[in-house]
Amino acid sequence: MNVRGKTINVKYAWIDGKIEENVSISVDLSGKIVGINRKMFDESVNLGNQVILPGFVNTHSHAFHRHLRGRSEIGKSAADTFWKWRDNMYGLVAEVTKEKIYEASLGILVDARAWRIPTYIQKEIKCLVFFLNKK
Repeated sequence: MNVRGKTINVKYAWIDGKIEENVSISVDLSGKIVGINRKMFDESVNLGNQVILPGFVNTHSHAFHRHLRGRSEIGKSAADTFWKWRDNMYGLVAEVTKEKIYEASLGILVDARAWRIPTYIQKEIKCLVFFLNKK
């Protein structure tokens, strides 16, 4: 649903650290929130009983772990202990290339978009690329 340039009515919204009821949120044509009112307006898009939350920021992950998916918890060689999981991870790290980092990082960003995470901070990617450039 496109709400750019509109005011939306929501039953609940997270504002200033708490849930507020019956809130109107004005959105400009660029998609930026430009107003929050603690009353509902007649001429607006009504979202019913949905809750509006702020966008979450993912500040930490390990992009290369994306390549561990399916390698550790299933099959005959399942990593049923931390040590087996660690061995799997170190084996993966030994195979790291720029291309694999790029692929994993891009995949993580695609996942973040699918999960509706608007901001993603991944300093680890920069560090790994720096490390690989030194090899």
